[in-house]
Amino acid sequence: QRVEAEERAQEARERGDEAEALRETVRAVALDRQPLPQLSAGAWQLKERGIEVAAVQVWREIKEQAVEVARVAQELAEKGRAWLERVAERAAEQVRDVVERVAPADAWGEFFAAA
Repeated sequence: QRVEAEERAQEARERGDEAEALRETVRAVALDRQPLPQLSAGAWQLKERGIEVAAVQVWREIKEQAVEVARVAQELAEKGRAWLERVAERAAEQVRDVVERVAPADAWGEFFAAA
């Protein structure tokens, strides 16, 4: 799934869809972790009773890593969204500047008055 998300992110970048590329990159980061091991029924019962066996300890460590990976992925998503918003705002400012240079606001008033 991680590899597929990375491929979709690359495809989105190639077609210029930065928002989709960001979503898929964050998804790939979130999936870049070890899968939680399956605990046997006996190990699960021991875990529930607070008895630590090796399998439970491994499960807890991987669970903690998964939580950290999810936190990093969320942080990446927030920073990526903020970056996209800044890029979009700069692009909008550039468009406004070009429109103002090509046809100043006064010219629009004259244009509509003549129409």
